[in-house]
Amino acid sequence: MYRVAGGDGRGAFSVTTTRDQGPAVLVTTISLDREVCDLYHVTVHTIDSQIHRVLADTEVVVMVTDVNDNAPSFPEFPPATVREGQSLTMSFVSTGSFDNDLYIYLLSIYGLIQY
Repeated sequence: MYRVAGGDGRGAFSVTTTRDQGPAVLVTTISLDREVCDLYHVTVHTIDSQIHRVLADTEVVVMVTDVNDNAPSFPEFPPATVREGQSLTMSFVSTGSFDNDLYIYLLSIYGLIQY
């Protein structure tokens, strides 16, 4: 018999086995989100069901990988103004976006929409 006995899994994992008490399988009990927690340390006990005593334990480290699941957002900024007749290459607005995903997903492409 196996059970999750500790660690910082926060109730996010349980252990299942086959009917014949084959290999233990660590499964998630909640949907994991890398932006909330990207690393879990889970302690698993194996218990002798006859004498109800812990025979061994192990720590499993679970690393949650990222997916591109957050849209970038822009900070609020006031309307920009430009005087007519200004140079075509004059810079008049500077902005950037923020994204909670890992850096590998942070490439943002900007474009202008004509109204």
